[in-house]
Amino acid sequence: MKLTYEDKVKIAKDYKKLGSYLTSKKWQISRRYVVTLANKYKNNCLNKHSKNNKYTLEFKLKIITAYVQGEGSFESLANKFGVNSKSIIEYWYNI
Repeated sequence: MKLTYEDKVKIAKDYKKLGSYLTSKKWQISRRYVVTLANKYKNNCLNKHSKNNKYTLEFKLKIITAYVQGEGSFESLANKFGVNSKSIIEYWYNI
């Protein structure tokens, strides 16, 4: 099932009211994906269209610093900061 932008917003709002378990059952998607969408919505990073984002050096350093200080995994930081993929952060870390 392909979710529209509007569906993703509804899921994020349902998460706030119902939590991840009930929202995942209602929409028939994983709890992990529910939380990812909710975090992106909360951080104003839920995009209508997938696109190549350009991130500032300051933003990249903020995320890498958070990773080095043990504030989360690549995946959790991607969700927290609205980065499309954990592999992007892994790349920044390795260069």
